[in-house]
Amino acid sequence: MQIGLTRQERRRLRIGLLFALPWIFGFASFTIFPVAYSFYYSLNVFTTFGQPLHWV
Repeated sequence: MQIGLTRQERRRLRIGLLFALPWIFGFASFTIFPVAYSFYYSLNVFTTFGQPLHWV
């Protein structure tokens, strides 16, 4: 029974992740980060005149 990946399998995995990395970065920057910031701002009182955020 072999444990782990062969050299060729590791190489293919790295290449596959390299090709998927731009999509993952785009998904994170346009979906996950805005949702996280919206959740953060929803828990704070936010004004546009430079006053600090206050926890609700």
